[in-house]
Amino acid sequence: MIFTEENFNLLLQKDIETFIFFDDNGLLIGPDELIEDYVKRLRILSNNITEFNKESGSKNTIELLNTRFGKESIIPGKMFDNANDRIKTLYDITIDWVPGFFSNHKMGLLFAGYAIYSFDDFFAVFIIRAAFRDKEKWLIYSRTELIAHELCHIAHIGFNVNDYEEFFAYQTSPCLFRRLIGGALRTPTDTYMILGAVGLMFSAQMINICFRSPLEWHTFPMPLVSALTVSILLFIAGRYCYSLYLMNKANRNLTKLFDKQNVMPILFRCSTAELKKIVQLNTVESMKDWMYDKKECEFRWQLILRKYRQKEL
Repeated sequence: MIFTEENFNLLLQKDIETFIFFDDNGLLIGPDELIEDYVKRLRILSNNITEFNKESGSKNTIELLNTRFGKESIIPGKMFDNANDRIKTLYDITIDWVPGFFSNHKMGLLFAGYAIYSFDDFFAVFIIRAAFRDKEKWLIYSRTELIAHELCHIAHIGFNVNDYEEFFAYQTSPCLFRRLIGGALRTPTDTYMILGAVGLMFSAQMINICFRSPLEWHTFPMPLVSALTVSILLFIAGRYCYSLYLMNKANRNLTKLFDKQNVMPILFRCSTAELKKIVQLNTVESMKDWMYDKKECEFRWQLILRKYRQKEL
């Protein structure tokens, strides 16, 4: 059992082994999060899970986060196994406490699934297409990849904002192309910007074809529309390339001090500010000094450094 009063009390006492146990289960303490707030959030989550188990055992329909699901649509726990193997290898976490459902409710035409989050109490619900009930693949989507992707987001709920959120989630993909470019769009706003720019360009071209002579096709406002579209694409591409540069530099720096298999789990537990600071630490001694200071100031870093021991240098 994860959520017990005994475990909560051990957390409040700063028992490091209990913190490692919760960390192993994907219940990461967030940057700058007080231990008391962390335990409070876990208690609320525990109550929510208890209520869910009661409802799923006694009712034919279940209401979670303002959405109703049939009892028969609950995703069996065994379907999480392959996804958990993937995130265990990448980030050293396993998550089996999140309820999930097969449903096409509010599902877009080409959407394969999504997760509904509550940032106040860690609670989340998976919804994946009913087609995944009987098969692993649907169109270009994989059930295992989809679940693993969302589990990464759930583990980071306590972080609130992370510039590398989508990067980490897309590393669960077996497809090299998605691993490379999947993190380029950080927020829905990025997607809307690209779709808006492409839509504007398409509309301008249609106006040219339908209402303007060929001699006017390259006159105002077409240069402005083209410049806006290219600027948006270059901004997103440039920002992502810079993010990848920082991630790779941080990875290389940590490899000087930690075994390679521990580097990505550590980065997964860093805030964006911490990751950028690691990029600046070019020597082993500067990294050791910074981590010693972090360990003295933040219990979270005591946990990280206890769990991922440094190399013998």
